[in-house]
Amino acid sequence: MSIGEGFYLVITTPHAEMAEEYHAWYENEHIPDIMNIPFVAYARRLRIEHLAESGSEKTSFAAFYGFRDIEAAVNELAARRGTERLRSSKAVDAGATRSCVFDGFLDDVGACCEAGHFGFALADHLLLDESVRFGSSGAGAGTFFARASSLQARPGPAPFSGIQIAKQAAQIMHPAATRQADPISAVALAAAAVAIGAMFRS
Repeated sequence: MSIGEGFYLVITTPHAEMAEEYHAWYENEHIPDIMNIPFVAYARRLRIEHLAESGSEKTSFAAFYGFRDIEAAVNELAARRGTERLRSSKAVDAGATRSCVFDGFLDDVGACCEAGHFGFALADHLLLDESVRFGSSGAGAGTFFARASSLQARPGPAPFSGIQIAKQAAQIMHPAATRQADPISAVALAAAAVAIGAMFRS
């Protein structure tokens, strides 16, 4: 039984000496391979610009993928990963990779990716009253909150419990400014996302 539509966020970092190989693989091989998976609606790569001190000098990148059917897309990803249909690259710092599938907002995230510049914040955990605002538009125009899906593309629990996305990065909550009234109670990453490369759509 399908769990419905959603989106998949993957954060990766290239090994410094292999950045050129990393970008070539991602743009010319990896994303086309992902787009060949049924139920994947779109893909866009973006550079992460941290809104808070990250403690890292490395540049990380985000890829957002739209899933028309989370269950079907996740199952196909699992079946293809590590095969000729979905190969990894030694240029990726595997230890720094983080990924999470979120429920809903397929079109909203697609519109943000199309625009090519927006903000997002990832939550470590949620307040008890998170159900009031997750699953619908949140505080402020152009801001919404999505919950981590019960189905994930990789084994184990989801690394994040929720995400806030805003059309304007200034609307994103910073770790130091998070209040009890906010649905995100522990911000793991607050960032602006700036598009690199083309928008892929199926």
